Amino acid sequence: MAEMHGKEGSVKVSTNQVAHTNDWTIDVGIGAPETTTHGDDWKSFIPGLAEWSGSFSMSYDYSDTNGQKAVQDVIIAASPAGTLATMRFYLSGSNYLDGTVIFTGMSIDTPVDGVVSATISFQGSGALSYN
Repeated sequence: MAEMHGKEGSVKVSTNQVAHTNDWTIDVGIGAPETTTHGDDWKSFIPGLAEWSGSFSMSYDYSDTNGQKAVQDVIIAASPAGTLATMRFYLSGSNYLDGTVIFTGMSIDTPVDGVVSATISFQGSGALSYN
């Protein structure tokens, strides 16, 4: 696979493009439960469960009712608790990561000399896949 440029990236909630995204991050980890016992000189571990989480940032546009506003409304209303959303995180026009998320936070930045932006954080629920 050839290198990709970030300008090709995008974020979708279900099938709806989130307007004005400019950055997204996904962190994937695998737990390693400790199995060390008394008398061992070195710690030992076994492979555990996988998990993923992340965030995406955007220039704030409340008129994006199917993308930004829809996500914001779920977070602000906190209802129903634990709402799941299917997300796609595009690396290019045809390559993306996708899975189900729970939105866990929102941060809005309003600089006096710049563009209002928002960052949405999420926790993956279930498997993350690459397509």
